[in-house]
Amino acid sequence: MVTPVIDLGGTIIKIGLVRDGRMVHTLSMPANAHDGLSRQLPRIESAVQDACAKSDLRLQDCAGIGIAFPSLIDPRTNRIISTPKGKYDDFASIHLNDWSRRAFGLTVRIENDAHAALLGEWQFGAGRGVENLIMVTLGTGLGTSVLINGRPLRGKHHQAGVLGGHLVVEPNGRPCICGAKGCYETQCGSWAIPEIVRAEPDFASSELSKQEQIDYATIFKLAAAGDALALRMRDRAMNWWGALLVTLIHSFDPERIVIGGGIMRSADVILPHLRKFIDDNAWTPWGKVELLPAELGNDAGMIGLHALFTTELDYV
Repeated sequence: MVTPVIDLGGTIIKIGLVRDGRMVHTLSMPANAHDGLSRQLPRIESAVQDACAKSDLRLQDCAGIGIAFPSLIDPRTNRIISTPKGKYDDFASIHLNDWSRRAFGLTVRIENDAHAALLGEWQFGAGRGVENLIMVTLGTGLGTSVLINGRPLRGKHHQAGVLGGHLVVEPNGRPCICGAKGCYETQCGSWAIPEIVRAEPDFASSELSKQEQIDYATIFKLAAAGDALALRMRDRAMNWWGALLVTLIHSFDPERIVIGGGIMRSADVILPHLRKFIDDNAWTPWGKVELLPAELGNDAGMIGLHALFTTELDYV
C-alpha cells in the first residue's frame, strides 16, 4: 500500500509517499503558516498530485491521505481542536475531510505531529518490540507522545501525553507560545534559546555574539570549540531535557524512550548526558528505561501517518 502524507509544520510543509513503512518520494515547501491553512491547500493539492504522477501512483489505489498537524487533534473525528497562535489560525473554518474528497476522492486521517512520529518509530523504527513507549522530539518546541500497553495515549480531550513541553516548571517564568508561563519549552525550546543566551552577562565576550543565528547547532559547535558560554548553554539545555525525561518516566512508566528531532544530530553528546541524568534522578527500582535515538529522522511523522492506515489503533 502507498499512502500520500502531508506534514503541516509551522515552518515547512512536507509532502511524501510512503510504501510499506518506507518513504518513496518527498518534497517540501515553505509553510507560510501565518497566512492561514486555506491559502496553502491549493499548493498542497498540486504537490500531492505531482508526486503521485511522478511515482506512477493512481490516487484511487490509495486507502486515504494522512495529515500531521502541530496542534491538538481529535483523531476519531479528524477535527483540529486548537493551534498555537499564528499557525494556521483559520483551521476552524476548514473541513479537511471535504477538501480531501473534493481534491483527491479520498478520505483523510489527521494526527498530531508528535503522535504521528511515535507511531512511525513504534511500527517501523526504534520503538519496535515494546508496548510502553515515549517519543520525545527536540526541535523548535518539545514534542512528546506516549504509548501505554500498546495503546496510544490521548485522554478525554485528546491532549494527554502530547503536552510534555508545556508542563509548567517555573511559575511566573517566561511567557510561552501556549499562553502559560514557565513551561519546559520556555527553558530549552529552540525558539526560546536566543533570548536566554543574549541575557547572559558574558554574551558580548562569547563567540555566540558574532553569530547571525543562535540555535542549538551553533551552540553545540561552539561548545566543542571551547566557548565558555556555549558550553554552559549546551549543558543547561541537556539538564532541562533530562528533567523532562525524568518527569515523563515518573508519569508514564515507559520501557523505552525514543528521542528524535534535528537537535539529535549531536546525539553522541546528548545521549550519554541524558543517560546519566536519568540514572541519577529517575526512581525506577525495576531497572533502567531504555534510551534510544530515533531511526526514521524527519520522516518519522509521515511514516507514522502511513501506520494510521495499516494498523488498528485502540486509543487510551
